[in-house]
Amino acid sequence: MKKIYYLILTLILLTACSGRLEAASLKVSPAGFIIHNIVPGRTYDVYKESGLQLTIYNDSAADKTYLLSAHRPSEGGTWEKGYLEIPDPKWCWFDRNEIKVEANSKAYVRFHLKVPDEERYYNQHWVVTLNIAGKPGPGGGVGVAINVRAQIETQSRAALKSVTPDGLIGVVPSVITLKTKENREVVIFNNSATNETYKIYPLTDKEKFQKYISAGFSPLPEPDWLKLGDGSITIPAGGRKTLSLKVSLPEKEKKKYESIIFIEGQSATGFMRVQFMGTDDKTEVMRQETK
Repeated sequence: MKKIYYLILTLILLTACSGRLEAASLKVSPAGFIIHNIVPGRTYDVYKESGLQLTIYNDSAADKTYLLSAHRPSEGGTWEKGYLEIPDPKWCWFDRNEIKVEANSKAYVRFHLKVPDEERYYNQHWVVTLNIAGKPGPGGGVGVAINVRAQIETQSRAALKSVTPDGLIGVVPSVITLKTKENREVVIFNNSATNETYKIYPLTDKEKFQKYISAGFSPLPEPDWLKLGDGSITIPAGGRKTLSLKVSLPEKEKKKYESIIFIEGQSATGFMRVQFMGTDDKTEVMRQETK
């Protein structure tokens, strides 16, 4: 049996126009990105899979050398709600540890990724920080640095075989796709050591939505198309509960829409994607072919 999986990439334009991050003479593009449908156990060269590589610009009058590394985001800065820190930043790496960029020029680096082949790593939403920092010269000193946030989402699976998903909170499946008026269920796992009452609500801030939305989708125009039960759910420590979703999608709606649903607790916050495919859509967002 052979399965073919398709990596989906979304670029995030965090700056007003350019989609770059800037620090003095150093600029990096893209400002951020989301990688969807990562299969645990598979090694990814993101450039080969999607055409994405990081562009490093040196706008100074002298050649510069930059150091490249991956880190947990808590080592410096904040990150988007609903994502957890990647368990091990060593799962991500560049094709080199440092790169020299000539004066008033640019250079490219490739990003690689491999999540261990464990079932608990499906349905995950993680963030890793990619650091590009100026290498100090012979006289010492601190160089400029930029952090690019990569949002990594592993493949959604509707059922896991006798394992709980990794992290303080788990949502199974992490992506629900719909074409008709269908009611669905998701299982929410409280993997923390305390009882939790989770608030369940959609993301409605249009500006923030651009940091989450999948490529090819528009924000859901009518929140009433999706009913989220009572808006909260209480789960004991180490427990799980099922959440029912009631969908009222118009029968002749042709466009593709996406809703981001947060499950917010005291110890951790997760989210799921609910994708309305539209009546004219002939493809799947995450295609899987079996031979």
